[in-house]
Amino acid sequence: MDAGRVALLLCLLRACLASELEQAPPEADLRSTSLYGRVQVPGPQGGSRYRDFRIVVHLDGGRRLTTFCHKDGSFAVQGLPAGLHTLDVYALGWFFPQVKVDVSVRSGTGNIRAEYADRRSKLAVPLVLPGNPVSYYDQRKPFNAWSLVKSPYGIMIGVMLVGIFIFPMLKVDPEDYKQMMSDLKGQQGQQQIASGRHKKD
Repeated sequence: MDAGRVALLLCLLRACLASELEQAPPEADLRSTSLYGRVQVPGPQGGSRYRDFRIVVHLDGGRRLTTFCHKDGSFAVQGLPAGLHTLDVYALGWFFPQVKVDVSVRSGTGNIRAEYADRRSKLAVPLVLPGNPVSYYDQRKPFNAWSLVKSPYGIMIGVMLVGIFIFPMLKVDPEDYKQMMSDLKGQQGQQQIASGRHKKD
């Protein structure tokens, strides 16, 4: 084989490699994917308020991807690279548990694994994230008369009422007291006389 044929073959091989490189997508596209899901909150508080729900994915390298929900609660995180990430949902008045997202090297939603960060509970993809309402203030307790009576103020008021109304009724008049004492002494004297007679007999 002469040198001219070798050079021609090399040129054809180079042209084929160049065309394949032009048709192949960049490496970043091969190693990134999209994550789809939906948030759910109970009651009629959803609807248009879903637009205020913010989805934040903390990437393995320290970066963040942020997106917002649609009116129906669905969301999509585009350009999610391979690695282990965490997903948080931020919404005023609602709590969502943190989710771990593991994206494999190859793209595609079938290569995404998700589970709750606080427990080993796997999630299906697309994600369905239920939220729970959060109360920032303590609920006011209804009025309870018995709790008022048991309080220190109730005890003080009760002692004052007893001193005002009950103690005066227990007070004895001096003349009545003298009459009671004389009657008691008379009864004691009669008992002594009767006991002396029994002894003589």
